[in-house]
This record gives sequence, C-alpha cells and structure tokens, in this order.
Amino acid sequence: MLPIQRILCPTDFSEPSFAALEVAAELARVFGAEIVVVHVLTPIPVAEIPALHAGFNVDRYQEVLGESLRRALDEVIATRLGGTATVRGVLVVGHPAAEIVRVGHEEGADLIVLSTHGRSGVGHLLFGSVAERVVRSARCPVLTIRAR
Repeated sequence: MLPIQRILCPTDFSEPSFAALEVAAELARVFGAEIVVVHVLTPIPVAEIPALHAGFNVDRYQEVLGESLRRALDEVIATRLGGTATVRGVLVVGHPAAEIVRVGHEEGADLIVLSTHGRSGVGHLLFGSVAERVVRSARCPVLTIRAR
C-alpha cells in the first residue's frame, strides 16, 4: 500500500467538495496523514471589465475577496475538519486545475481527493472538468468523489 502522509483536498465551498473533505478526513484518520485544503481564486480578466467602471480597483477587489475567502476557508476547516489532527488551508490565485496540480506537487501530496460536479453534455463541453484535468496532470494518485 502507498504511504499516505499528506492529502490535498481542493474546495470550492460546494456540497460535493464538502463530501470530498469528509472522505479526505476519514483517510487522514486511517493513515495519520495531514490534510492540506486548497481553494483557488480565479483571477478577474481585466480586459473584460467595462470601461464604464473605470474607477473599479481590481487589485483592491481581489485583496478583499481573498480575505473573505481566507476566512471562509478557515471556517470550513474549523467546522468540517475540527477533529482531524493536522489540517492547513492554502489560498492561491490562478486557474483551478493547474493550481491544484501545482500545489499538490509543491506540498508533496501523496494523494489528491476531489469532487466531481457531475456535468455532462453541453455543460461539460463548455466548462470542461477540473477533476478530469487534475487526474490527467497530477504527479500523485487522485481519488475523485462523484457528486450526488
């Protein structure tokens, strides 16, 4: 069996991602592993901000949003993973699949546990699948938890 000492679990604060956190917590208990919970903040495409809002401060908005998401991440860790021995939260900015893979590698994750959102058809075609991209790119095993 693979030694599992560090589990990376991405969250987008959705119910499916909370289900993945529960699985990650159970695996962490069994293996005595640390959990690293990551949330990826997608950057605002500056070119898409209408000129009408020329006074809009993108950097300040990203900063305030980041602070809010950091609090939300800390709250999720406290309420959903409070009994788990070692848990850390990481907030990064970028494209979700690429950042999840990067953070997993940098953190030395032995396993990534993430949810799928169950999109199919046009939704999958238009938005793709973060989970699918992570499975294809990660340097460690990936356990996907199917959305219900």
